[in-house]
Amino acid sequence: KKVGNDYDGVCLLYLSAIYRLTWNLLKQKSSLQVITLFGSEFYRSGAIVRIMQKKMLKEATSITYANELLWNDVSNYFEIEKSKGKRCLFGLSILDEIDQVVQEEIDMFRVDHKLKEQQLIVACGSNSSSNQAFEEIISSIEPFKENLKEVVIFFQFPDFSRSEYAQKIIRQIEVTRIEFRVLDHYLSDRELAVYRKATHTMIQVQNTDQLSGAMQEHLYAGSNVITGEWLPYTIFDELGIDYYKVGSRKEIGLLLVNLVSKPIQANQNQMKIGQLSKWSNAIDDWKAVFNID
Repeated sequence: KKVGNDYDGVCLLYLSAIYRLTWNLLKQKSSLQVITLFGSEFYRSGAIVRIMQKKMLKEATSITYANELLWNDVSNYFEIEKSKGKRCLFGLSILDEIDQVVQEEIDMFRVDHKLKEQQLIVACGSNSSSNQAFEEIISSIEPFKENLKEVVIFFQFPDFSRSEYAQKIIRQIEVTRIEFRVLDHYLSDRELAVYRKATHTMIQVQNTDQLSGAMQEHLYAGSNVITGEWLPYTIFDELGIDYYKVGSRKEIGLLLVNLVSKPIQANQNQMKIGQLSKWSNAIDDWKAVFNID
């Protein structure tokens, strides 16, 4: 109530139902209201929450999203005109950092994490959320561990000391005797860029996702990526981006064995991901939504 009513625009990043309590006030701040969908706020919501979301979606000036499947599901469910939606991708600043990484930084990363010369880094997920399905990934890999002796599994668990789930996952992989490392602090953009460049293969098989930034960064950096065919990445297929899909997480282990047994194949992923998600390219769609020249 204390905020003025002369803003150029209001944008809700992630449509939490709690905004419904202040929606009428928010609309007074600007004649331009933009809702940016992430996906989980729709797919993981029950009927009551969706009732709260409906009014906001109906009245918003524009709705942005990262993939067409999400927009089709939302617009059909709430009976919203298709023209209100606009695909807008978040630019990934780490792509510019990846461009600057030099081999000495990669070598130092490997030394810091006590990797042998022949060992390959396999990134398992990109955070410590249970949505990443770590239990099933480890279960799929374990039967093939004799063929993965030169592989080290990396987990990004910056909240490891406070997360019972992350600790549970580490106990699970310790029992298998598969070699692993835990990145137990939040990495800077540069540290993330080096990690992406150092990685041979990323496994990203979440239950739900809109368009994983971490996955795009790994593709841009040259990593193989294993993901689930149930995830809505048709935009990658449209652009001819090279990655690997599994129909079930049980297939991960065998596919990983095949991928680490040979060099990464040359492709045009860097150019295509750059065209899609470098801020210098992605910003134009956002400018159009907010009527910025």
